[in-house]
Amino acid sequence: MTDRYHRQTVLPEWGPQGQLLIKKARVAVVGAGGLGSPSLLYLAGAGVGHLTIIDHDVVETSNLQRQILYRTDEVGQLKAELAQKQLLRLNPEISITIHTTQLNDDNAHQYLADHDIILDAVDNFATRHLISKTSQILKTPVVFGALQGFDAQLSVFPPQGPCYRCLYPQEPNWKPQGANRGVPGPMPGMLGALMALEAIKIVLNQQPESQQLMDIQEGYILTFDGRTGESARRKLSKQANCPLCG
Repeated sequence: MTDRYHRQTVLPEWGPQGQLLIKKARVAVVGAGGLGSPSLLYLAGAGVGHLTIIDHDVVETSNLQRQILYRTDEVGQLKAELAQKQLLRLNPEISITIHTTQLNDDNAHQYLADHDIILDAVDNFATRHLISKTSQILKTPVVFGALQGFDAQLSVFPPQGPCYRCLYPQEPNWKPQGANRGVPGPMPGMLGALMALEAIKIVLNQQPESQQLMDIQEGYILTFDGRTGESARRKLSKQANCPLCG
């Protein structure tokens, strides 16, 4: 075990055996933007053995206020390619696969198969529903994060449900469009870090000692209001009529 991971392996919830589990883990991150950037940095730093990055977008100047993987002189370049280079500079001990084609019905199974965890770090409902549907087929847990301005949501959708469609059977009517889709830079940073933490906890909870010390957000929705600093955790019920997991 290298010194790189010493500050986490000394934790009783982690330990050397936990780090071996982290090293063997395969995590797919869909979206390398506001949520994906901090998630990927912390997953790579923790030593997750293999990361798959799925993002077809290029860096825009307006991204730089919150998408902390990228720099001004990289505007116009593919996010997935830039992320791969930056993360390997951070931790050359891991491996990274990138896909620069948008996730769709034709490639979702191929791109997401053979992973232990999927991180839903996208910003549109069509892709979220596609991730949910594919994860149910693959029996893979999904770490979900969503933002609207100062409001954040976090959950873990297990293969047996409840799933994303239980939370949103139909597209919510509150989602802002166009120029109204504002977000303070620190909000995706905070939420992306929490998403990475949930993914790490899922891996570590394969060892009994970790299960006794940590809970994941499986079956719950954690909400946070950045305006007041207030958070709440409520139970998410599996819907009997859910077309995916019911």
